[in-house]
Amino acid sequence: MKPTISFSPKAFSKMFRVLAEHAFLFTMFLVVFAGLLSGIVLFLALSQAKEVDSSDSLAVTFRQDAFEEIIKEWAKRDVLLRGTGLPLSRDIFSSQ
Repeated sequence: MKPTISFSPKAFSKMFRVLAEHAFLFTMFLVVFAGLLSGIVLFLALSQAKEVDSSDSLAVTFRQDAFEEIIKEWAKRDVLLRGTGLPLSRDIFSSQ
C-alpha cells in the first residue's frame, strides 16, 4: 500500500503538533540547515570570484591640477562661510 500525502487542514494541524512537540530538534535542524546553505553559497561565491591581477588594477596617480582646483574651491567656500556673519561652530576634533 502506497502512503498518500494529504493537504487537508487535519494534516497541517498534525504537522504543527509534531513540530511543537520536538521544537528543540526542529530548531537545531533549521540552524544546521541554514549553516550548510550559507556555507554552500559562500563556497560558490568564492570559487567564482576572479583573481585581480596587479597589472589590471587602476593605477593611482597624483594630479596636481585637480588638487589645486579642489584647494581653490575650498578657499571660496571658506570665504563664503566666514562672510555670512554667523558664528562658526567649534571644531570637536581639535584638542582646544
